[in-house]
Amino acid sequence: MKDHEDQVLLIRLSEGDEKAFLMLYDRHWERLFIYAVHIVKDHDEAEDVIQEVFAKLWRIKESLLDVKNLSAYLITITKNQALRSILNSKRMNDGLHSLVDYIDAHYPSIEKEYEARELATLIDKHIDRLPEKMREIFVLSRENGLSNKEIADSLNISEHTVKKQINNSLKRIRSSIRYILLIFIS
Repeated sequence: MKDHEDQVLLIRLSEGDEKAFLMLYDRHWERLFIYAVHIVKDHDEAEDVIQEVFAKLWRIKESLLDVKNLSAYLITITKNQALRSILNSKRMNDGLHSLVDYIDAHYPSIEKEYEARELATLIDKHIDRLPEKMREIFVLSRENGLSNKEIADSLNISEHTVKKQINNSLKRIRSSIRYILLIFIS
C-alpha cells in the first residue's frame, strides 16, 4: 500500500506538486535521517545530507516516473550523499592531513600553503574517482575508523574482500599522489 501511495505521490511530484513533495518528505525523512546519522556519525551533518537528498529529489522530479521502489532509491541517494559529505568534510584521512602538514612545515610560504591545499583537493578528487564500492569501503575504514570486521558485517561481505578493497584503494591513491607530488615538488 505504501509503495502504491509513493507512486501516486511521485506522479504528482513530477508535475511540480509541492504538496506531494512535502508528503513524501514527511513519509521518508526520519528513516533517511537515522540512516544518514549512522553513516556520518553527526546529527548536523546528517541534517545537511537529508536536505541535499530532498533538494535533489525536487531538482530531478521530472525523471522520477521510472523509479519503482522509492524507499530503495532514497536510501541509495542518502548513502551516496552521506559518503560525499564525509569525503568533503573536515574529518579528512589522517594520512592526507599528515601530507598537508608535512608540506606546510617544509614549505611555509603562502604559495606553498596554497599548493598544499590544492594537493589535498586533488587527492580528494582521486578518492571520489574510486569505484563506488571501493570508495565506500575506503571511507568507512579511513574516515569513520571502522575495523575490517565492522565494515564486512555492515556491508555483508567478507573481511578478505574489505582488506583487498582497502589495499586496492590505497594503491590507486598512492599512485596518484606520486604523480601529483612530482608536479608540486618540481
